[in-house]
Amino acid sequence: MDNFYLEKSMPKYLRIRSWLRNNISSGNISPGEKLPTEEELARIFQVNRMTVRKAIDELVSEQMVTRRPGVGTFLVTRSPKQYTYNIGKLDGLINDIRSFGLEPTIINVKKEKIEPPGCIRTVLNLKKNEYLISILRVVCADQEPIVISRSYLPYNAYKALMKMELNEGLYDLITNKYNAQMHHSSDIFSVIMPDKNEIKLFNNLYHGPCIELESTVYDPKDKPIGIFQALFRGDKYRFKFAFAELLFKNK
Repeated sequence: MDNFYLEKSMPKYLRIRSWLRNNISSGNISPGEKLPTEEELARIFQVNRMTVRKAIDELVSEQMVTRRPGVGTFLVTRSPKQYTYNIGKLDGLINDIRSFGLEPTIINVKKEKIEPPGCIRTVLNLKKNEYLISILRVVCADQEPIVISRSYLPYNAYKALMKMELNEGLYDLITNKYNAQMHHSSDIFSVIMPDKNEIKLFNNLYHGPCIELESTVYDPKDKPIGIFQALFRGDKYRFKFAFAELLFKNK
């Protein structure tokens, strides 16, 4: 199983971008000011200019900086562009990231068979001798960790998952392999600060508040399929209620 990211293994362009963002968030670079030149950054990090350019391209795509040909690169805003997650639309995180034009990857941290806590046993209608599969993963967009995913599925129904690599989205896997019909969900939101282990899973790139979404997913007959928890970085996501939008459109 893959290990989670360590900062030393981070691609060079991400280290440069992280350094720039830290200087931006700390106020060392203010909106309207010029960023260090590509030549300066290449010298500081001992990389070629193409690596530096890729790091700055990331900030351009986040609409934080703008390039002025022949003049330089300037900071526009300290806040990166945020991605909108549609609540009530059961597409899964992987498909959602692709919809932003980003490349998703998955880091499998831990997969184990556990005895379910009482609250989960009740929600999933498990018997006393039934177990859970617990899956902890980190979902990345263009190699940057942005969501920590925890999933709980009935062991008897999905035990084959224990022997699988799980290199794709769980929603798609469960739908395609098990013909499960994910019809609707019950969702609970919380705003929390990540603990030290979660910060490590975010590769020490983010320490701020996160939005935790816990979704219990049901089939058309209202039978629970599983519980899916996702910890979203607060600097990357905002949320939209798809059902509410549909309701207004129908008025």
